[in-house]
Amino acid sequence: MSTVAELLKKNKDQLKNRAKESQERKEEKPWSYGTIFLKDKFPEGLKEWIPEKGEHEIDILSFVSGSQHPRNAKDVVVFSVDLWVFQYVGPNNDQFVTPGVNFKKRDPIAEYISQSRGELSKARYNQVRPKRRVIYLVWVHDTPEEEEKGIQIWNVSHYFMGEPLDEAAKLPRSGGHILFAHPSKDIGKRIFFEIKKTGKFEDAEGKEREGIEFTAPKFLDRKEELPEHIAEPGFSLDELIDMHPSYDRIYESFFQRKVGEAIPDMPNTPDTPNMSEERTKTAPKIPYGECPHGHKFGVDLSQMNECKKCVVWDDCQAKNSESNNESEKETKMTILKDSPEPEQEEQKDQEEQGPKETARKGRRGSSSRTSRRSAA
Repeated sequence: MSTVAELLKKNKDQLKNRAKESQERKEEKPWSYGTIFLKDKFPEGLKEWIPEKGEHEIDILSFVSGSQHPRNAKDVVVFSVDLWVFQYVGPNNDQFVTPGVNFKKRDPIAEYISQSRGELSKARYNQVRPKRRVIYLVWVHDTPEEEEKGIQIWNVSHYFMGEPLDEAAKLPRSGGHILFAHPSKDIGKRIFFEIKKTGKFEDAEGKEREGIEFTAPKFLDRKEELPEHIAEPGFSLDELIDMHPSYDRIYESFFQRKVGEAIPDMPNTPDTPNMSEERTKTAPKIPYGECPHGHKFGVDLSQMNECKKCVVWDDCQAKNSESNNESEKETKMTILKDSPEPEQEEQKDQEEQGPKETARKGRRGSSSRTSRRSAA
């Protein structure tokens, strides 16, 4: 065996290289995260933008919708993809576009939540429920190096950016919207915001996380036209997303079992019976849309004592989810047309908010909107 002295004599930089490797390993994390993106379909050089704390200045870019857009037909000018997503599923922290809320398809995690209602803790519910995300194509102007990267993908909480951006873009008196994603210098706008640290908190899994807040977005005039390769991305963002993961794939990731195999963490023990089976044993025929206990169908879900074993729970839950989804739909605008209806207030993403503070209500506009706080 060679000695340390002999090896260092041959290559005196060996220890220097090991020290460098050790320093680099400090940045390694003991976990990994899945993705909803089809990265093998990314155009060459396209990357995700993950903004750090500090000030940011970006252009949000318009693009032509493809065949996979969940809210618009093909060949429509749009500027975002708005989705509900299951995050951090299973030991591999997989992520899936939610079949139930987005497309009204069978959804194993939604079924788990339905069958486990009344048995899930608030922390567990917040852990498994879908989160609303909004995905943009952006051109980042923070540094010359960022600008040089060209178009990037930004996947961000709707609560952090989608909702405040929509609100800031509304024109209060004349109606309509500021068309910030328009490629023209005279119509489109740059967007400025800041991400700030707000301390630490414990998330739904008991892990300590760093809280952050997003300040309200502000619109800045563009000083020049967008370069052609930025103004015309040449690809559809929606077609880079795994929009329709299979039922079996989600099931196996979530339960860590094949479909049909025993599921140890489902609440089907003698102490916590399968409520779905119990409801169907003696289920009388109830006209759709009626609550057998006289409550508001699709509205009073889980708020009444009778809800736990109600025979129309599944239909009531579906109606409730549909109503919530409708109320949370953003006022979708294209570059060519303003939407006439304002967006209703979205239920805030409790898990992502982290430490909460009472929102200060000010005059509508980007300069007066309260910042958004949440976990990083």
